[in-house]
Amino acid sequence: MEYVERDSNGNPINIYITETNGANTLNKDKFDPGYDGIVQKITFEDFKKDVEYLQLAGYIVVNK
Repeated sequence: MEYVERDSNGNPINIYITETNGANTLNKDKFDPGYDGIVQKITFEDFKKDVEYLQLAGYIVVNK
């Protein structure tokens, strides 16, 4: 995940991801130029639907 776009209340709206043979891949186990490795925008609701079978392994907290 590259970035989370939030509304004025801090709720996630859109997620920006770099797709590389993940859940939304065009062709599993094949590099798709112009798609794999490119930052893509997905709504937070669609992101949650696509990753229901995944489990959070951890996260990085940013120092401000």
